[in-house]
Amino acid sequence: MSARAGTAAGVESRTTTGAEPCTTVGAESRTTTGADSRTAVGADSRTAAGVEPGGRRPPSLGPRAGGTVSDAFRAAARGWTTGVAVVTARHGEEVFAKTVSSLCTLSMDPLLVSVAVSARSPLAAAVRADGRYAVAVLAGHQEPLARHFAAPGAGRALSAFTVAPMRTETTGAPVLEDCLAWFDCRLHTVLPGGDHALLVGRVAAADAGTGEPLVYHHGAYRSLAPPPPPPPTHLPSTGA
Repeated sequence: MSARAGTAAGVESRTTTGAEPCTTVGAESRTTTGADSRTAVGADSRTAAGVEPGGRRPPSLGPRAGGTVSDAFRAAARGWTTGVAVVTARHGEEVFAKTVSSLCTLSMDPLLVSVAVSARSPLAAAVRADGRYAVAVLAGHQEPLARHFAAPGAGRALSAFTVAPMRTETTGAPVLEDCLAWFDCRLHTVLPGGDHALLVGRVAAADAGTGEPLVYHHGAYRSLAPPPPPPPTHLPSTGA
């Protein structure tokens, strides 16, 4: 992936990756006599006191020196690569939009997706009140829109956004034009997620186009397209 210049300020849920820790519960370790010996998940050759054979202590897996668990969490989350989406909603005469990286497809039966936004966001309040929203998956050329709707205060307008044409599909929620894919949803439920609200939507309509997606990794927008080739190098003439 090639990095785009700059970082995105204010993007919602950059630390909400949606990934669940995968563990192998009850893994068996069979001895040469055939007896089963079950061990605690994640156990290794270290002793119960956390000291490796030979008396050495293992390297710390906690926060970096002088940091906090929150710092370590943010640093770890920056290593999770995501797509970029814009959540849109309408309530009354107002329209709302917010850039997120927390889109997740939850279920095929019923068809469910979810996005996480700040629990105090006006968009979350609009979705609760109106009962519908849409999610647009951004294409590689739509980085300016991602940056615009990531900025505080930019995702609220009267009637329409001048920077982003939108239309309605099945539910009446505004759907961003010219995106890579979109989901038009009726609100299924809202789940608490700490300082965020998880908006679970039942998909009423969806569609996908073609092209490269916009992605986000380590604090920067990036492209899956290969970087352009370097300009040709002209060797000086030898006069031969």
